[in-house]
Amino acid sequence: MNKKQTTYEFILKLSFCIILLFSIILLIATLNQNLSNYIYGTWPVGIAFLFIFMAIIYIFKQYKPSKKNLWILLLHVSIVIIIAGSFITHFFGFSGILHLRNNQSSSTIEIIKNNTITKRSIPFVVKLTKFSISYYPGSNQPSSYDSYIEVIDKQFHRKFPYHIYMNYILSYRGYNIYQTAYDPDKKGTILTVSYDPGAKVVFFGFLLISIAFLVYSLLFLKRQLTFFIIIAIVALSIQSMAFNLNLYAKKTKSIANEFGKIAILSNGRIQPLDSLNLSITKKITHKRKIYGLNYNQVVLGILLYPDEFKNMPLFFIKSKILKKQLHIKGRYASYNDFFKNGKFIFLSQLYKAFNKKASQLNETERELLKLNDALYVFHETFTSQIFTIFPQIDNSSKWLSPIEILMRLHTTPDKLYSQEFLIFYRIIKALKDNNAKQLTKQVDTLYTLQKNLAGSIMPSKTKLNLEILYNHLNIFEKLIGVYTLLGIIGIIIGLVEIIFQKQLKKIKKTLYSLGFIAILIHAANMGLRWYIASHAPWSDAYESIVFIGFSSALVSMLFIKKSPLVFGGGFFAAGMFMLTAAISDVNPQITNMVPVLKSYWLVIHVAFSIISYGFFSIAAILGLLNIIIYFFIKKKNKSTEQLSNIIEINIYFGLMLLVIGTIFGAVWAYQSWGSYWSWDPKETWSLISILIYSFILHLKYIRKLSDILLSILAFLGFDFILLTYFGVNFYIAAGLHSYGRGSGSIMLFYFMLALAAIWYGLSFYVIGFFKRRY
Repeated sequence: MNKKQTTYEFILKLSFCIILLFSIILLIATLNQNLSNYIYGTWPVGIAFLFIFMAIIYIFKQYKPSKKNLWILLLHVSIVIIIAGSFITHFFGFSGILHLRNNQSSSTIEIIKNNTITKRSIPFVVKLTKFSISYYPGSNQPSSYDSYIEVIDKQFHRKFPYHIYMNYILSYRGYNIYQTAYDPDKKGTILTVSYDPGAKVVFFGFLLISIAFLVYSLLFLKRQLTFFIIIAIVALSIQSMAFNLNLYAKKTKSIANEFGKIAILSNGRIQPLDSLNLSITKKITHKRKIYGLNYNQVVLGILLYPDEFKNMPLFFIKSKILKKQLHIKGRYASYNDFFKNGKFIFLSQLYKAFNKKASQLNETERELLKLNDALYVFHETFTSQIFTIFPQIDNSSKWLSPIEILMRLHTTPDKLYSQEFLIFYRIIKALKDNNAKQLTKQVDTLYTLQKNLAGSIMPSKTKLNLEILYNHLNIFEKLIGVYTLLGIIGIIIGLVEIIFQKQLKKIKKTLYSLGFIAILIHAANMGLRWYIASHAPWSDAYESIVFIGFSSALVSMLFIKKSPLVFGGGFFAAGMFMLTAAISDVNPQITNMVPVLKSYWLVIHVAFSIISYGFFSIAAILGLLNIIIYFFIKKKNKSTEQLSNIIEINIYFGLMLLVIGTIFGAVWAYQSWGSYWSWDPKETWSLISILIYSFILHLKYIRKLSDILLSILAFLGFDFILLTYFGVNFYIAAGLHSYGRGSGSIMLFYFMLALAAIWYGLSFYVIGFFKRRY
């Protein structure tokens, strides 16, 4: 081996070591946010990027790719350009805060770096003419906050107005001005002004890397005619009477569902009462049905028969300590169990819990806080305060409950208030009389009144009815069993074919058809949720987990003709993701979006990123299956080779989509707040995942990458994807991508961590077995 070849291999191996070390450093920084300021943007990180920059240039100078592999050169050149652009940003770019009150103007920004504030002038004046904030109807959740400014440029004799709001920034003379925050009194705005001469260089690199991936994908599809890729984003007074629970359940099912058709304003969204009833019932009982009653019947019973339902064990209790204090043996307590001599028995404990930070709460205190919320909702239900069904005359974004209407009638007699309370009285009478015809008539009368008062914000009856259909079908939970069963059958068929060397074509065809139908149903339900919510169904924690499950199933269908093991692995993974969405603490209800998410980039960025998780999950499960097959057969064979090829293909396409999804996220970030990279924990973990999977794909260039080693790495590598999603979103719970840290979220993270530990333990056991045996 000559000196040139030795240097080449040394640089290649050193690059791998630096990439792994760099990944570990980033991992530590995200897990301990206190260390991040000592890592991000520091000279060691800069040196690491500089070395990678120089190493790529040196290696490709020696590598000299053929014409067929020019896409590889383009791919790595783009990385060099991106690094170069990031250095320009670091050394020549800056970002500062511009705080303006109404009618105030300024050309000076404040730059905060290392807890030091410096002031800097920009070459034009910005004047705030007006700041406004709008909210979702009936809530304190901002829908949008807007700064109306005027730019005064004396140098070029220019003066023009501009409207800045989330995802809509002003770009002028190389400066980007974007909406960041606002003053508590809502009379001032906080804008961020950034100057980034390296952004265009970085975006050019983004373009080249996307082209390189596209070229390779086309070449791959040309060579592998039996393999095709489909990435589809689904665009698309109450009188007393004797109470009998069994009789109530039989008599009220139909009329309770009709009761659910009433439109109500809740949590800033006009929705059918059916959705609110589902949320109330799940908050109290943790179920959709209990004692033979569906969720509409439960809420209707609380409203019509409060005394009876106060004595009914409805509140789910998990804590043994709380059960002991409540003197109950089962899993449910009644509303009255929480009160003794008219006093709430947990008042002192609750007071202590309220005065603690979330991180200091124990499991019993967390459960008590949730039970307090459930008890409050129960009280609001039987007093009818929760049923905000009447829009105000002069404010359609604030709706009133029947109790509020009654109070206003006592102080301000009004014909409209009398009409509204009469409608509610007739609805209650129809419910008590079990008169479905009269109930339908009064619900229609109420809807007409709501539409006249609320105007354009009132959804159509079709939309309300489709939301009820969505609630009743409960497709996503039903898919748990479907996906899991099909996955297990697929794995069994695959193992049978390998062991007995027999093709089960008819069974596979049936399995494929059933899988295709399941995916179509999943897609249709996501489309239905999209229509109901008026935004892409991957904007919150629940929706994104459901979309990962969809992606896993969809990706596995692409390989069904190659191996039923792939199908089985993908569908089993889909079932596990759907189960996670169902049993975790994430909210499955349709909600409004925060202002920053109101962008078309949400559809593109999130879709690409989450579909990449589908490819990585397939690679991980196939890796595990390949290890098991290798363990039993005890030698290399065509099946393990074939699975290894599919694993590598999945890793490649997963990496390609993750890189492109991250690029789209960077472009979105630049459009929203003027910076394409801010070392947000999710950004950083995406980078770590990209580095780790790049390492796996490149490892074959410094040592022979056997089928079993590739399988183990694919299996272990998926832990970084789990941590990128679940770890950042629920445990670290910091940055722009977190979904919040709650007890259920932490439990979910621990579950994923335990799963990861099992994976690692099993993998090292297998490695040790092979070392001893072979």
